[in-house]
Amino acid sequence: MKSAIGNDGTDIAYCDFTGNATGRFNWVHMSNSTFDGTRLSGQFNSGLTSPNATDYLFLLVTEADNSTALDMTQQIVKEIKIFVPACAPFQIDFTPALSLTGKAFDL
Repeated sequence: MKSAIGNDGTDIAYCDFTGNATGRFNWVHMSNSTFDGTRLSGQFNSGLTSPNATDYLFLLVTEADNSTALDMTQQIVKEIKIFVPACAPFQIDFTPALSLTGKAFDL
C-alpha cells in the first residue's frame, strides 16, 4: 500500500491489485464539519470469478506479520456489485478514521 499526505494535510493511501484480480483501492482520511473518518473507494477491473461477493474475504492486514488488522468483508459485501470478471466502482465511509500505516490489503 502506498501512502502520502496531501498539501492540505489529508492522509491518502492506495493499493493497486496486479495479481489474479486487478484494480485499485483508494483511502482518504477526511475531516470536516459533517464527516471525520476514512473514505474507501475501489474497483476491480478483472479477475473476479464469482458474482457472489460473499465468496471473497476483504482484509486489511498488518504488513509486518500478515495478521488481520480489520476484516472489511461485511462492509464491502454490502456495497460491491460484481459483474464477472469485474465490479462497479464503490465507496464506503469508515468512522472513526482507519490507521493505515504499515498495512496492506488482501483479497
